[in-house]
Amino acid sequence: MVAIIYIIVFALALSLAAKQIRNTVIAVALLFPMFFYSVGLIGVQYKAYPEHDDQYIARTLQVQNALAQDAHSVLERIKNADVQLNTNYSLLLERSAISNWTHMIPESLQTSLSNMGYSTVFTRTLDSGGSVFTDALLGITNTLTVDTADSNLYRFRQKAGDFNYYDNIYTLPFGITADKTILNNLSYDICASQNALYQSITGTEGEILHKLQRTASSGQSKIISAATTGGNGYSYQIQITGKEVLYFWSASTNLNIYVNGQAVKIPSYNMPDNLKYKQNFNNKLIALGTFEDESISVTVTGNNKFSSDSINFATLSLEKMDALTELFSGYNSQPVVGDASLSMTIAADSSDKYAFIPVCYDKGWSCTVNGEEIQIEKAAGSFMAIPLQNGANQIEMRFLPVGLIPGIIISAVTLLCVAGLIWLCVARKRPVAIPAPVLTIAEYVFFAVLAAAVLLIYVMPILYSVYQTFYKG
Repeated sequence: MVAIIYIIVFALALSLAAKQIRNTVIAVALLFPMFFYSVGLIGVQYKAYPEHDDQYIARTLQVQNALAQDAHSVLERIKNADVQLNTNYSLLLERSAISNWTHMIPESLQTSLSNMGYSTVFTRTLDSGGSVFTDALLGITNTLTVDTADSNLYRFRQKAGDFNYYDNIYTLPFGITADKTILNNLSYDICASQNALYQSITGTEGEILHKLQRTASSGQSKIISAATTGGNGYSYQIQITGKEVLYFWSASTNLNIYVNGQAVKIPSYNMPDNLKYKQNFNNKLIALGTFEDESISVTVTGNNKFSSDSINFATLSLEKMDALTELFSGYNSQPVVGDASLSMTIAADSSDKYAFIPVCYDKGWSCTVNGEEIQIEKAAGSFMAIPLQNGANQIEMRFLPVGLIPGIIISAVTLLCVAGLIWLCVARKRPVAIPAPVLTIAEYVFFAVLAAAVLLIYVMPILYSVYQTFYKG
């Protein structure tokens, strides 16, 4: 409706003969929405909570100062597992992380990380969630937490401000090889996604993240029993076989989780002791602990009734993680990072292998292998894969933002045109007379573009909402 009114106003304005009146009507039509949205909504009651406190920069800089002597590569990521630092903390720490608050990441990256079990919120990716396996695959080598972390997964290094700084026990080298299935998009099923990645880099049919069921093969962990509690909830008895990390996730909200009678914390930003699942900053995989050859009880309760079908448990075998890290223990791609380049040397045992690069795919990357230019493929929905030759592969990657060269050319031509017009005006000592037909055409083109922009801003969101509601709802 607003768009239609704007089109009518502009059409009437363009039809007015008096130039001053026409320009005044157009100016008011342009300024009104700016005025309304800048001051018109002041005083509107809306329940909101500040996301950030005024100390987050100071806390992050304390961590940075404490870790000043810690040597690391730009290819080694850090993880704030309990999300007690602002989402863009990695920028302040000058460390790589999957946590991102630039609002400019491609949707495919957020989708891929979500399919791996990492939390996302709005247009951001978060550190919370994921598994020991995906952390290792994505090059996460260090972890920050306020509380004490699981000693089976993390090795304490030092205190860093209010945080504990750990070395991840399970890590994988950069640029490991994978088969062609690494090119497939990831499934929305977290277990299927992680198992597909595991199978791609190991060349086996095994699974790394085993979803628990009431029935299981011999030697696998399983749910022994499940029953409803007196209120809104369910009680599970789970048999762990071997040494495994137990994970939980659910589509339901406002849940409390108890393991052997102890409440499980679901930390979220500024809420380190939160007990409710889900939270904005912690809404996917939750590690319930590491257990070995034992039976444990897990109780899940909610504020309201919820279906047991929404409750999921999975285990990750640390014996398989030991074997995986041993498999790549002697692997070294010798990565060398430049300002806009990356070089590696990778040995492949066949010509159908790919180097998995856990960096977001971008068309600005170019690559040569042994001097031959090759096409970089998209891996796991949003990362990069480089096809390898049998034997040694010298890989050289360069990054040049798409559109940079055309942008420079357009800017240079525009600058020359403006400079030429200025010189022409100065040389002739009077303004350049632009023919009336040219001005008229320019006016109509300008307002046509403006009307199209209004349609795009006001109408397209409505049409998209209708489409989502009736065709995808």
